[in-house]
Amino acid sequence: MGIYDVPAVIDKIISVTKQSQIYYLGYSMGSTQIMVLLSEKPEYNSKLKLVTMCAPAAIINDATTQLRAAILLTLNINGTVK
Repeated sequence: MGIYDVPAVIDKIISVTKQSQIYYLGYSMGSTQIMVLLSEKPEYNSKLKLVTMCAPAAIINDATTQLRAAILLTLNINGTVK
């Protein structure tokens, strides 16, 4: 879905709205799908103005130390990590 379906939806929305960039809000699996898309097809980064991931079903393990700290802090604030 992250390689075929999400890019098709993004391209269709951009085509219909005539906007150069759109906002993406992913919840759970939708968050994982956008991570797959942006890692496999980095050209889609320029098509997205903002990506918001709520309750991601995946966490990036190879992220920089600062990004990992921000992720863990966010999860801790939201009560996900004990």
